Formats: sequence, C-alpha cells, structure tokens
Amino acid sequence: MKETEITLSIRDVEIPAVLNSSTPAKEFINMLPYTVRLQKYDHDYCGVMSALPYKREELRNGWTNGDLAFASDGNYFAILYKDEEISEQYGNM
Repeated sequence: MKETEITLSIRDVEIPAVLNSSTPAKEFINMLPYTVRLQKYDHDYCGVMSALPYKREELRNGWTNGDLAFASDGNYFAILYKDEEISEQYGNM
C-alpha cells in the first residue's frame, strides 16, 4: 500500500503524519491544504469535514493509537490518541 507523508500543523506545532492509499486518503490529499477545527474528546481530537468518497470494503472497526482516521458515519476527521484496546466497538472508519 502506497503511503503519503504529510505534516499536520496545529497552532505552532508541526506533526509528521502518513496517509495510506485508501480512497478517502487519496481524496484528502487532493484537498490539501485543508483546515479542520478539532475538539478534544475521550480518545481523539475530532472535527467535521467535507464528505469523502470511500469503498465499503475499506471501512474497518477500531484503530491503533496515533492513527488518523476518516469516520464515514459523520464525516469526521480524527486523530486517535488512546483506547485502542477497546476501539473495535467503533466502526465505519
């Protein structure tokens, strides 16, 4: 799977990140630079963004801490930072 390196800019902090070659990731790359207003939640920083196309077979449940994700059930961009051990209960990512 081809990966694309990007940099997340959060205020004065720059964080290196990697996007996979999924359908939403490819579309997101075409939208860069892109701004998402994030809110801190229990296990992620999350914000609503424009809808991205996706293939049903690319959706999965759960995450690994540190993942970037697009949650298709609400058009959410998320930076997931904890609770990977219980994350399989969350789907459509």
